[in-house]
Amino acid sequence: MANSVEFRQDSYTVTITHEQGYTPGSADNVHTFDKEYLLDSGPFVSMHAIRCAAASGDDHSCILAANGGSTTVHAHSAIVREGRLYVAICDKVCCLSLPDLQMMWHVPADGATCFELYELENKQGLIVHGELSISRLSYSGDILWSAGGKDIFTEGFKLLADVVEVEDFEHTQYRIDTKTGVSTIIT
Repeated sequence: MANSVEFRQDSYTVTITHEQGYTPGSADNVHTFDKEYLLDSGPFVSMHAIRCAAASGDDHSCILAANGGSTTVHAHSAIVREGRLYVAICDKVCCLSLPDLQMMWHVPADGATCFELYELENKQGLIVHGELSISRLSYSGDILWSAGGKDIFTEGFKLLADVVEVEDFEHTQYRIDTKTGVSTIIT
């Protein structure tokens, strides 16, 4: 069974599904899409199918295909905000317009894999929980800062009001200021 997640905002329902069986450009695919966004050259590590259904009946679809660290689809894979869909796939974050799913921008946000995507509490941008770094992006795709650690960030992540608390593979814990990106080791 495919991993999928659904977001509802205003008059849109956006569904994102992990779609590994898709072959770009092939007429033999089980599912078809209005658009293909091939963010790297193939063969692709991860593919996410996106469908946007509008209350008006105006439906759109696309597939995102990328390379880098493999990602799947879960509750923190994407954010819907003010007519935009922000999606983490492999080492990138993409922004698509709603409902037509036009690619606005995409940017490499980690050197390996973007695990999760969060919106700052004050609506001043996005936080990317990556394997190698924690990053802050503007809504226009600018990387405002990026903070790394001694090892990969796989053992814990918590976004608080003004800081990110994250733990690396060796159990070193960090506190990162969300405004400046300044990182402090806390244990």
